[in-house]
Amino acid sequence: MALSVPDQVTSINTTIHLDSSGDLRLQVGPEQQNYIVCSKTMERTSTVWKKMLSGGFAESKPMNTNTEWVVTLPEDMPKPMLIVLNIIHSRFSLVPEKLTVLELYHILVLTEKYDITEMTRPWARQWMSCVRNTNNPLLMWIAWGLGDATMFVVTADMLVMRCTVDTDGRLVTPKGWYLDDARFDALRPHDILDHIAALRLQLLTTILSPLDLLISVLKKAKYDCCSLCAMTMLGSLIISAAKAGLDPIPRSGSEFRGSVKELVEKLDGLSVTFPHKNKKTVDPLPTLRSLTQEAIKNKQQTVPAVYLNRLVKHSKKVGLLQ
Repeated sequence: MALSVPDQVTSINTTIHLDSSGDLRLQVGPEQQNYIVCSKTMERTSTVWKKMLSGGFAESKPMNTNTEWVVTLPEDMPKPMLIVLNIIHSRFSLVPEKLTVLELYHILVLTEKYDITEMTRPWARQWMSCVRNTNNPLLMWIAWGLGDATMFVVTADMLVMRCTVDTDGRLVTPKGWYLDDARFDALRPHDILDHIAALRLQLLTTILSPLDLLISVLKKAKYDCCSLCAMTMLGSLIISAAKAGLDPIPRSGSEFRGSVKELVEKLDGLSVTFPHKNKKTVDPLPTLRSLTQEAIKNKQQTVPAVYLNRLVKHSKKVGLLQ
């Protein structure tokens, strides 16, 4: 399922003047939205822009004073760029107080690219508060951009619990798009998706292990009264699992493409039948459920310590952590 990524600059052919004395024309995005800006303001704001505009590159000011200074930025998105340019040109009344998840993500992609994320400090908390409760997977990327360690961990844990995999083993988010979608390569540690995939697989296998052991024990029961009990329990367990969508019952995490959350719900719905209703037979399912919750509680830490340290340091720069 594709994730829609709208860009909200409506008048592509309109030139927007951010400085009445602007000496530089930026042409942003594939449609080349035009912005007239102050080159000195951009150079003072960002070392990346300073190097680009005065470092002798193709984007540097033309030697011919009769030639308009034009810099094309085809890979940048016009609407997020306009918000960034409004910030650096002190047009603060035009900086929105509320943003959608996608809008905030694309703004942070630009501020990270041009090394100016600190300039979002006056708005960072307000922006984050607007998206914090959306449960959108992109919150992990946004949290990385702003240094919100708590949100990063919460979202990463949510993805471990709720991501599924397709037939090629690619992680699919609860919203139906691929977690490794190339459009969202920015603003995330390069191997965090590997951590999430590995932990999901490990957790699924740990949860399924006691069930696999129970089935093995029931299959090996001796041929006496206990054998009848075992066969009845095993048969009812297999039928119950099939009704829950576990047919056949997976023996390891690699055999289950659903989410950890989905597996837990299916296992919680299992039941067994005992042939001797008056016999005090121990029901193994409460123990299985207890082991499941214990596995989730004691799972390996999703986010490596090195990432947490980076998040805390970044948060102090941006202002989320005082």
